[in-house]
Amino acid sequence: RKEKVQVYQAWRMNYYFHIKKSDVATGGGDGIVFVIQNHGIEPRHNPIGGPGQNLGIARTGRYRFDLGIPNALGIELRTTPGDGALEVRSCFGQAYTSEDSGEFARCQQAISFWKPQRECSPFISDSCCTDAQITSPNSCFTEDVVDEGAHEIIIIYSPFQLKVYVDDPRTPKIIVDFDIREHIRSYKCSGGPNDGHYCSCSGDPSCGSVEDTASCGGFRCITDGTAWMGFTSSTGDSFSVHEIISWSFINLGQDGGVLTFGKNLHGQLGLGDNLARKLYNLITPLDTIRMVALAGGEEHSMALSSTGAVYTWGGNSFGQLGQGDLRARSTPTKVR
Repeated sequence: RKEKVQVYQAWRMNYYFHIKKSDVATGGGDGIVFVIQNHGIEPRHNPIGGPGQNLGIARTGRYRFDLGIPNALGIELRTTPGDGALEVRSCFGQAYTSEDSGEFARCQQAISFWKPQRECSPFISDSCCTDAQITSPNSCFTEDVVDEGAHEIIIIYSPFQLKVYVDDPRTPKIIVDFDIREHIRSYKCSGGPNDGHYCSCSGDPSCGSVEDTASCGGFRCITDGTAWMGFTSSTGDSFSVHEIISWSFINLGQDGGVLTFGKNLHGQLGLGDNLARKLYNLITPLDTIRMVALAGGEEHSMALSSTGAVYTWGGNSFGQLGQGDLRARSTPTKVR
């Protein structure tokens, strides 16, 4: 899209697609990449990447290393037979790359391998997902996304975590601790002749802690937090077509949201799972509700809204959530 959107706060993006067979050779890549980038959308910025491996977005030794898109995050659904995967890639401000070694080893943020049931064979090593892998993020998934039916990808960012789902919105295929500010630099000059122009750092630790006043003619460099988003290589292999049916983006994060971090054995962080967090994360179900008070027990949490509504979540062995049962909740639930 030609207008930037706020990506530093919490957001949710989803798109529907189908992969169908074609009677003619189409050329192109072997999947779809959803891209967020703050490099530029003019032709000189090469906004759809370049030719080569990994759907054209990545700089690669196959052609030229200068054709990738810097300041970018790519979430790729790759349908290559034997090498399919859902993958999150970004390179801390450098060009998005498919390389996995040397200085580029840290560019792969997370991956879940695609092993559809129709390709599963007990006679071929590692061709099947185990039950444990299917229920674990960053491991393996079996949804047959090339069956010509409609499928959905859901991507949710809540500072500082990224989740990616395929079809089933209950179980993420990827969960990764992720600070988008480290990968997509989005700052602008405030005041002076360069007001609104790009600058490299506001002084925040995520960009190096040194404010770029030089680019702003001595004026302040402040956080902008916006970027462009879209898709690249939505075509398939020689005889298939990857088609985007529809997509949407919703900004969920507003200043003043409820943030949580720490241990999470009983779901007391309210983030929909039982994973501990070292960095604070926004509780997105509460983001549109004005909270006036918060409290936490050893295994549970509570919040009071400005309208008097009470929300509880976490452990519930003794009925401490006030929900009329002993079932734990990992997301905020209104007390009726």
